[in-house]
Amino acid sequence: MLENFLRESRKFSNVILLDFGTLFAKCSVMVNGVVSDEIIIVRNELYLLSEERVQYLSQLLSGAISIKPGYYTYKEISNKSLLFQVEEKYVQSDAMPFSVELLTKSYQNICEQIEDHFDLPFNIINNYSNWAIVIAIAAFETAETRMTVEDFHTKACINLGFPGMYINNQLLFDYFSQLSYLKTIGTIEGYCTLVNIGGGDTEVAVVSGLPQASTYRRFPIAGQYVFKYIHNALREKYRLTGVVGEQIEEWLAEGGNVLGDAPVTIKKWKRMDINIQDYLNCPEMLFDWNRFWGVKRIHNSVTDVIIASIDSLITQTEVDIGLILSAIVLVGGAARFRGMTERITKELSEYYSEFADRINVIQGEEPQHSGINGIRSLIKLKYKDEGLMFTILPRRNESEDGIDLNYDDVHTYYDIDKQK
Repeated sequence: MLENFLRESRKFSNVILLDFGTLFAKCSVMVNGVVSDEIIIVRNELYLLSEERVQYLSQLLSGAISIKPGYYTYKEISNKSLLFQVEEKYVQSDAMPFSVELLTKSYQNICEQIEDHFDLPFNIINNYSNWAIVIAIAAFETAETRMTVEDFHTKACINLGFPGMYINNQLLFDYFSQLSYLKTIGTIEGYCTLVNIGGGDTEVAVVSGLPQASTYRRFPIAGQYVFKYIHNALREKYRLTGVVGEQIEEWLAEGGNVLGDAPVTIKKWKRMDINIQDYLNCPEMLFDWNRFWGVKRIHNSVTDVIIASIDSLITQTEVDIGLILSAIVLVGGAARFRGMTERITKELSEYYSEFADRINVIQGEEPQHSGINGIRSLIKLKYKDEGLMFTILPRRNESEDGIDLNYDDVHTYYDIDKQK
């Protein structure tokens, strides 16, 4: 779809900067040509008010409710004081959006929260035509999947009325975010391996000049599964409910590791003493998936995904493998677990034994914000010269030969579970 639209270098003055992750969106803005130093994190989900819930509320309130079933943004549902009546629903699975309509609504949700947080000279909502947008999406292995996902995002941006859009994969932006850091630590410019261990997936690419699309490897081994496993284990062992993600994240930040050697740690929770030692060792699942989940997969660990990416380049070119092993750069929120660099170094040294003395695994600079910082770095760099190569989007009511711009109304009711 993108190839049907004009692409040209532009310097839009007001731009939304968005790292559209599987679980979270990380956001910033450029206003009047100045990139903000602030970053906000928004949960990448909408709020479902089901038909059954609406009927129940209507009976409870004797019909004094006018809201319809469907998906709502955080602001919409908060204004109606119905946060405790809705279900939280993600808008995509395995980085693939469920529908254009839900994705459009998700963009609205994100923009509302950006608008509420930043001190902007004018609104974003109902004023999208005064804002361009730069988007980072997942790095998919096949061109066909990449194009499908780009089409979803393009249609959502047209629905809202953005005049210009720049979209690329997260690994490219990760690379731009780490360029200065890699120079300061003395790596050879233009060669490294990027490993983004995020909330929803792990993405890897070998950099030879730029991240090479043929080496993109992506697999759903990531941080959210650590949280899910711990949550289920707490519920089964202690019959605990209401253990929120923030509490688990706090415990993991104190001692979560991938080495399986966490000390005994007792925590008070709901008047009980809980030994969280086993839960602090749960990040080890990133290196032995089958032992924790009992499910055999193509890749059983983060290291497997890295090896698959590197080996794919070796079979295509005569690049010096030592160069790309000399800087294995870890980014993403889950890359911060203790022991990550040591564990990957050990496992890669066993596989690439002849290059063991050249393997250097490092944690990137601000790994949890790598994607959004890369967007900020790229737009600053490009705006020094000719500008960024934006796709110029048509107005929604403009007809284009071969392009379907007649999308369903964004408030249509959808059952995500039936679409999976």
